[in-house]
Amino acid sequence: MKVLITGASGIIGSSLAERIACESEVIGTYCTSKPLDRLEIAWERLDVVNQAEVAALCKKYSPDVVIHCAAVVHRKTGSVGADTYMRVNSAATEHLARAAALSNPSVHFVFISSVSVYGDEGLAVPVSEEHPCNPADDYAMSKRLAEVGLEEMVAKGIIGNVTVLRLASVYDRGITFLLDRRVRAPGVFIRYGTGMQQISALARPNLVDFLAWILKVPSGGYVVMNVCDEQSYRFNDIIRIFRENESYHARPVVPVPLPVVRCASRLGGGILRRRRTWFRSAFNKASSDLVFSNERMLKTGFRPVHTLENIFLVEK
Repeated sequence: MKVLITGASGIIGSSLAERIACESEVIGTYCTSKPLDRLEIAWERLDVVNQAEVAALCKKYSPDVVIHCAAVVHRKTGSVGADTYMRVNSAATEHLARAAALSNPSVHFVFISSVSVYGDEGLAVPVSEEHPCNPADDYAMSKRLAEVGLEEMVAKGIIGNVTVLRLASVYDRGITFLLDRRVRAPGVFIRYGTGMQQISALARPNLVDFLAWILKVPSGGYVVMNVCDEQSYRFNDIIRIFRENESYHARPVVPVPLPVVRCASRLGGGILRRRRTWFRSAFNKASSDLVFSNERMLKTGFRPVHTLENIFLVEK
């Protein structure tokens, strides 16, 4: 099986390439610096927004599977323009899928999306794949538009096999920035309210194992799946596990009542009106449950074995 992984030098793509290189012919793309040749991977430099380069690459390899990891990731508000998100995350995804289907009509196109497409207001927890999408920022909107474009391509018969994976916050040892937003500030841990709020998260090894799994599971048409660890986590659990890890144990826990957070978010939104949506979103994430249904993922027969506890307290 020939598997093309875009963004194969990134956080997800690099682990995936290493995981499946021994059993598949892997073509990995990178944007700037070529990774070290430690594995049997055909490395190709690729600008995903360059349609000619994308078409030439697909024609050269005619991959059986494309796992599209390359993207402009979620960054600080205002640091990336909406046009960049849309050009890279939306338009380039559709061009890649079209080129892949032209080179191999039976190609399986796997798109790495995000649970952020649901937004963070008015969510019926646990959030299933049928829940209405209400993206709250440019990054989430770009991912959602890519999903819509892929679904339309399937409906028109342009491509026949698309799997969209909406990932919860990805973490691993040394990769904690998405969880840090919920429980950490410089030098301290923050307990918002009771700390009993729950969130879904995704261990990077679970994601890599699942991606390897779905390569062997028959599929067809347009399929969307939330991907996260088997169980959700309370903020208090995250703080406890981080503090038991030797890297964080000395940091104190500072309780912050939710009414204080609400007032601060309203004040910040009133002063910085351009960031009002960001302040509202930050309060929602600090005060509410963000739990996503993984029932559809589990129905494939896959069982995630990694957890926050065994990643940070057991595994080396």
